[in-house]
Amino acid sequence: MIEPPAELAETIAFVRERRVLRPRERVLVAAGGGAASTGLMAFVALAREALALRSVCVVTVDDGSDEGSERCADAARSARSLGLEIHVVEADREPVIARCQRLRRSLGYDALALGDTVEDAAARALRQLMGERPVRGLAARRADRVCRPLRSTSIRTADLFTKLAGLEPPSSPDFHAPNGRRALDRAVREGILPRVRAFWPDADRALAELARRMRAQRLR
Repeated sequence: MIEPPAELAETIAFVRERRVLRPRERVLVAAGGGAASTGLMAFVALAREALALRSVCVVTVDDGSDEGSERCADAARSARSLGLEIHVVEADREPVIARCQRLRRSLGYDALALGDTVEDAAARALRQLMGERPVRGLAARRADRVCRPLRSTSIRTADLFTKLAGLEPPSSPDFHAPNGRRALDRAVREGILPRVRAFWPDADRALAELARRMRAQRLR
């Protein structure tokens, strides 16, 4: 029997330990067509048996733009390569996650999986440390069943999962709303975190862990 790569085994262990995805759950994967969400699709497909998931399908959001159509095409191509059913929903004034949650409930699925990585968790924690209180970071699994299986995983490892699943690397970035908190997180991730890492190479994991501990203390 071939042993899975250490990165895959470590991510499966994280998902089990934190109960991010649970046995017999039906999981809806949100795919923005970019590297992180493609890596998420690949991970869930690779780990489906190990995690004893009942079923998996994919949702992608079309914002009506040329770039949005390209993202949807990339997401659909990857989903079909993995043998996963895909649903395309049109963007509207409703927030993207809320739109995906509405679809999850209508399909009777148990969890909505997002492709946030450890870099996203670090960016959220750093932004909150710079001005927003309390520091919450990104929860691995929220009470509303939004899940982040890759929250302890780097974007490089997400790319590895894409290769392991035999998928083509995406040609477009993941979908991000042009404003709001997630847009701010992206600005921090792309503009500030690289400078922090130059002095503090393990900044991503350290910031994500700091946010986790602060959140845990408030819940006591």
